[in-house]
Amino acid sequence: MKRNADFFIPNYGNIKCLPIREKTESYVGGEKEEMELRRNESIVLENIAAYLFRGMEGVGGRLTITSERLYFQPHSLNIQTQPLELNLKDMAAVEKRNTLFVIPNGMKIKMHNGQEHKFVVWKRAEIIGMIQDTKMKQKMTVIIKTR
Repeated sequence: MKRNADFFIPNYGNIKCLPIREKTESYVGGEKEEMELRRNESIVLENIAAYLFRGMEGVGGRLTITSERLYFQPHSLNIQTQPLELNLKDMAAVEKRNTLFVIPNGMKIKMHNGQEHKFVVWKRAEIIGMIQDTKMKQKMTVIIKTR
């Protein structure tokens, strides 16, 4: 995927960020998949390799973090290929977790409705920090807009 601009965020090391665009495109199993952005939504980070645990299956795919949500697009080779969309405002907590009790590469997202979503990601601390920072910016925007 061609990127227009790469730059560094001091707190996140070498994570590459993208300019604001209207949609993100990824190639999954040879077919072009698109995630449409909502009005006033921007991409914070995309194309993050991840596994999502759905029952007994570890579903491989890509994560996209936007200013409003976290979007997981599974690879077409998985049994479960439906995408997962989590609104940031519905997230109660984003935590570190260990895979197989000892491997420090897991991330757990707890929702306000009690659901939990478990992911395996590389550089989880940076990704968790980015999600939390984006949630904080979203709250600040809501506070500013309501005054």
